[in-house]
Amino acid sequence: MTTSQDVAGQLPQDPVAPALTKPTPPHLDPHVPPQERHVMMCDRQELLLSWAGLVAALLVTAALIAVSTVVILAGHGWEGTVIASVDVVGLAAVFIASGRRGGPNPSADTAQ
Repeated sequence: MTTSQDVAGQLPQDPVAPALTKPTPPHLDPHVPPQERHVMMCDRQELLLSWAGLVAALLVTAALIAVSTVVILAGHGWEGTVIASVDVVGLAAVFIASGRRGGPNPSADTAQ
């Protein structure tokens, strides 16, 4: 029979356990220098803000399409069409401009 004295001490390491743990994100890794962590956080924040801008542009476009639909149904055909077309062109410009940026820090590419 096994007693508590027989099993006292360290438990053997499970070889699968490290693979199941979540990896530390690079911007929180203590082995990364502080300057590099700051750059990573700035890039991450810039990426989140750019996505927030795209979502806001999409919501504004949806609202203006609804307004232009109401204007058209009220009997003002060309006014509603102008509102909708300017709105869609603006949304396309926002998405094209965000796609041409080429990453989180476009000024670093042109500085060379």
